[in-house]
Amino acid sequence: MLTREPRIGGRILERQKRWILAGTALALVIVVVALSYRLTKSYVLAQAERRVRDVMLECRALHRYVQNDMHPALYRLKQEGRVPPDFYSPELLSSSYIARHLHHHYNEERRKRGLPEIRYRLAAVNPRNPINQADSFERSLIEMFNQDKDKEQHRQIVEKDGKRYLYYATPFLRVEPRCLKCHSTPEAAPGELRKGYEYGGGYERKIGQVVAIESIQSPLEAEHEATNIALAVCLAVGAVFMILFFVNSRLHALVNRHTAALRESEGRYRSLVEASPIPILIHCGERIVFANPEAVRVLGAESVGDLLGKSIWEIIHPDSHEVALERVRSAYAGRGPAALVEERFIRLDGRIIDLAVATTTADYEGQPASQVVFADMTDTKRAEAERDRLFNLSIDMLCIAGFDGFFKQVNPAWTKALGWTEQELLGRPWLEFVHPEDRPETADAGKKLVGGEAVYGFENRYLCKDGSYRRISWNSLPLPAERLIFAVARDITEKTALEAQLRQAQKMEAIGQLAGGVAHDFNNILTAIFGNVELAMADLKTQVPPEHPLLEEMRQVELSARRASDLTRQLLAFSRRQVMRPEILNLNQTLTGIEKMLRRLITEEISLRTVLAEDLRPVRADAGQIEQVIINLVVNARDAMSGGGTLTLETANVSLDDSYAKTHAEAPPGPHVMLAVSDTGCGMDTGTKERVFEPFFTTKPAGQGTGLGLSTAYGIVKDSGGHIALHSEPGRGTTFRIYLPAVEDLALSKQSGGDEEEVPGGTETILVCEDDAVVRELAADILEGAGYTVLVAENGSRAMALCGEYDGEIRLLVTDIIMPGMSGRELAESLGRRVGGVRTLFMSGYPASAIGRHATLDEGVAFLAKPFSRRALLRRVREVLDEPENAGDRAGLGVTEASAASQEAT
Repeated sequence: MLTREPRIGGRILERQKRWILAGTALALVIVVVALSYRLTKSYVLAQAERRVRDVMLECRALHRYVQNDMHPALYRLKQEGRVPPDFYSPELLSSSYIARHLHHHYNEERRKRGLPEIRYRLAAVNPRNPINQADSFERSLIEMFNQDKDKEQHRQIVEKDGKRYLYYATPFLRVEPRCLKCHSTPEAAPGELRKGYEYGGGYERKIGQVVAIESIQSPLEAEHEATNIALAVCLAVGAVFMILFFVNSRLHALVNRHTAALRESEGRYRSLVEASPIPILIHCGERIVFANPEAVRVLGAESVGDLLGKSIWEIIHPDSHEVALERVRSAYAGRGPAALVEERFIRLDGRIIDLAVATTTADYEGQPASQVVFADMTDTKRAEAERDRLFNLSIDMLCIAGFDGFFKQVNPAWTKALGWTEQELLGRPWLEFVHPEDRPETADAGKKLVGGEAVYGFENRYLCKDGSYRRISWNSLPLPAERLIFAVARDITEKTALEAQLRQAQKMEAIGQLAGGVAHDFNNILTAIFGNVELAMADLKTQVPPEHPLLEEMRQVELSARRASDLTRQLLAFSRRQVMRPEILNLNQTLTGIEKMLRRLITEEISLRTVLAEDLRPVRADAGQIEQVIINLVVNARDAMSGGGTLTLETANVSLDDSYAKTHAEAPPGPHVMLAVSDTGCGMDTGTKERVFEPFFTTKPAGQGTGLGLSTAYGIVKDSGGHIALHSEPGRGTTFRIYLPAVEDLALSKQSGGDEEEVPGGTETILVCEDDAVVRELAADILEGAGYTVLVAENGSRAMALCGEYDGEIRLLVTDIIMPGMSGRELAESLGRRVGGVRTLFMSGYPASAIGRHATLDEGVAFLAKPFSRRALLRRVREVLDEPENAGDRAGLGVTEASAASQEAT
């Protein structure tokens, strides 16, 4: 009992002290709340009065400006006769009018900001404007100011409409001698002013008399609300203070209870630290105050005493001082959990070591301290340096990629091979660098790696910074636990290109030998056919009349044989077994000479563009074969632009360097002449480009191509010592570039053409309808020169009118198929209904295979393709006119046959 009584008495005394302190604090809070309320209320009233005075001063300044500046100016203008004597404008000369309207706009702005309205008023006895008429309260104030001449203001708090206002009033207008100029008698006032005082109350005023007051009412509700808020805040603070007081009492008891347990825990912690295999030291400020045995060993000390008291900066290498300082600052700033930082330390024996260091804040014997935990990384860093040296010196492209699709590390070989910097490669997903055609397969390979499966020998194309692509071979190994992929990549672009060229050369050589053998044997057969046909025709001509059907059949045999002979020549050209007649050529002149023919080969939807280099070097080649190459490429480009486009023919002097020759075995280095044929057509995919020069390979529908055009061009260029290159992408057009070795500027060869066979004319009447004036006039001249009577119309309507006006017989209608307004087919049908027996020959700049997109022609319709020669037109017209009557109004060849016949005649 004796030992417990002091404890009980002490507790009671301590509790009484706490209650006394609580009562004192509560009284203090009440006093502070009362004073705060009183001061806040006084402050609010002072703020309202200041605002009222500010508004009053602003209005007074406005009144003084009108009265002291604008009024005298008006009187001067009146005296000078520049203003009528009766002129008076309240908008310009009434200061009360101006102040009232400006204050109205001032309140509008306050309402937009959510502020209460401030009422401003001018009140006068017998005013000119009834809006300023003083009420009873304002009259009493005017009398008060007249009785007490020294009183300059009146202030009081008033209630209006259930709201409290600070009311502030001052004399506004005391009569001065100058006022009597207008207010002494009605006769002295301007006419406009007299109209405002119809009841005569604005005259006979005395000097010094207050006739108007200026008042402002400022609402106090917002200010009182602020006072109430301040009071509520003070009460809340007092309540929170009392709650915290009692909570602090309870916490004080809990702290005392747990202090003993904390001291016991600190003892156990110290024992664990000293026995830890991890190096740990503690420093207060810069001085080391604790180090466990493992830290003593790592830092090269013989005992703890060698480290205690030393500055932490003595054992940290100068190169790591900034990193260490930031590490300590981060620990004290509480920027998250301690992170390992690589630093260099100096052992006491002078050896430099690499450590991974982490710092946390601690409390050491009541003082703030830093606890440092570290691990020796010297051997690890040495191994990493050796690995990085091999990584950076490798000629293969080494990389580490993450499962997230981004590179994590690349060696310098990447920049050397592709041109991208390390930052550019790491900043974008690696799939973006892959060629679009290779991305699906590359993504599949990536899925295998993410699934833990190694990938070896995978190839794809990677984008270079200059826009080109390089072919890369990959060997990749995943590490699923670390979500990383280690890969070795090798650039095999040149190797792949040389292998492809070798395969292509071997394949083309084998096919060329086969084609040459077939053509040689076939020519022998054709020789016998031609000889027997000639003998048979010679015998028949002596035995049967010229119009005998058997002769026509023999001519068809001869025509078929000639077509077979053309096919044989193409095979020989491809196999380079055709006899060549090389000569010195200028490709510019060659292109210029066949430009008209090329324009006839393409449709009206395709524009032909030539870009010819000046001072083009000459080449040595067979002129006919070079023209055949150009024609084959142009026809191929035309078919690739079925919807129209641009065909470009370009020449240039170029020089092929050794690097180009290494990747293109058939192209010797040196000066060359380049001929390019480019189109904006559909382009080719990779598979098509690999087979495009193979004989009999074609992407055209059956019956529209033999597959020998490009292979023939390849053989001719090859036989001329040149090289042909192809660049094409799907949807982006195709460019064929022909490189022929340049020769010295020798005399160019000249070619002469033969005379055309004359075709008989006639005397019939022909109606020509063509919307193109040049073509229309050309056709008319050709037909009239052959003896025909020609009627010319520029459209269908004019053609029908000419038909009605002409009295003679129209035997033939020659019309374009596609014309504005009435089409050629509609014209032929309308003309056929009006005039019987009229035959029709359709013309078009579109080939027969393309007409179906623009108009519909029945089988057997007579057709002539544009452009056409004089002989082709006359022969075709004569053929249609000479058709037997039982052939019908649609006399003529079929569309396809007619087009072929007209092209051959051209």
